[in-house]
Amino acid sequence: MIRRQITAKEALVKAENLCARSERCRGEISEKLRQWGIGSGDAEKILESLESRRFIDERRYAEAFVRSKFLFSRWGRVKISQALAAKRIPRDLVDEALDCIDEEEYADAASLIVRRKAQGMDLPLSREDALKVARFAMGRGFEWKYIKRALDGLKNGDEEDF
Repeated sequence: MIRRQITAKEALVKAENLCARSERCRGEISEKLRQWGIGSGDAEKILESLESRRFIDERRYAEAFVRSKFLFSRWGRVKISQALAAKRIPRDLVDEALDCIDEEEYADAASLIVRRKAQGMDLPLSREDALKVARFAMGRGFEWKYIKRALDGLKNGDEEDF
């Protein structure tokens, strides 16, 4: 089946609808426009139009992404930062959005990840188990200082009920 080529005007309407449903970044819309067969000149005009009318706002997108990934997916700053970099969000906007994460909530989230992964393991954790737990937490994007603090809490018997 051959797809009908869409016009730039139709692409603009489709892009507006996408942006109205959920936050999108410039990179995502740019990719959609490429998939729809929109030339680079028209794509740039569409992107500028969307940005000028605030359908696309990289700062707003970064803040929503950070909030979502931290609160619901329980990702750490490293993983969130890497995901936003992959979406070509400027570094200063990423740093600004990450600064919105409350430090105490972040430490609690890292601790929760560590405690849940350690659940069912013998305490105090063996070196191998501690490394397993640490690798898991690092894979979720948490920094070593938070992981170590949580592991020390387990070792010292500070762990709360799972």
